[in-house]
Amino acid sequence: MMNGWRMVALSLMFLAVMVNPRTVTAHGAECRLVENGLMIEASYDDGSPMAYCDVSVFRPGSPDSVFVTGTTSEDGRFSLVARAEGKWKIEVDDGMGHLAVLEMEIGRGGVTGDQSFVRRDRTLQVVTGVSIIFGIFGLYSIFRRKH
Repeated sequence: MMNGWRMVALSLMFLAVMVNPRTVTAHGAECRLVENGLMIEASYDDGSPMAYCDVSVFRPGSPDSVFVTGTTSEDGRFSLVARAEGKWKIEVDDGMGHLAVLEMEIGRGGVTGDQSFVRRDRTLQVVTGVSIIFGIFGLYSIFRRKH
């Protein structure tokens, strides 16, 4: 009977880790245009700003040529200096695996942005994590029962 209690305790421990907001929501990042296209705002899935992250702005027609680099502010914002017409690419990298990419088009009609990375649904992340844990323990139980 002790083995059953160990399994329950281990399952609850993994469930607690999966439900902890810090481990669940810090997996994605997004970047969007604000201030009529004069600034970008980068944030994580939980809405917290991507503060003090590296920013690279790539010029139109030269996807490998960095036009300007910089760092986001404390609130995850970065002022843009790109004013030439064309499709600009902006990358915000926190150096720990989170990357937000935004492509913006500057034309005669103004500035438009195409968000490349979008927020993930938090509920979906939790349900997926719990399902994986139950699946692993289900396979473990079947394997253990056969041996």
